[in-house]
Amino acid sequence: MAMVWTISSRAAGRATSMCGPLADELARLFFVNSAAALSRAKAIGEICDAAEEFCAEAFHLKRRLATDNALPKSLRRAIDAAAADDQEGDHV
Repeated sequence: MAMVWTISSRAAGRATSMCGPLADELARLFFVNSAAALSRAKAIGEICDAAEEFCAEAFHLKRRLATDNALPKSLRRAIDAAAADDQEGDHV
């Protein structure tokens, strides 16, 4: 069964993420099934870690997701805790 991107975070009453449909779907899933969303976020972070060696965009995607304020902090930390914490420190 293919995943369909039908509910954006804007439709859910939130600002649309700067990372597009991927972040929108993670945010939506977080409110439906937080454990599944956290598992996916961690997997995305791990995939990006592995892909960084041959694809610079993977590093940038991971960093953008981890610092995207449209995502709940726990999702951002699951993707990349260091980047999420660095971003939080910028606002203190």
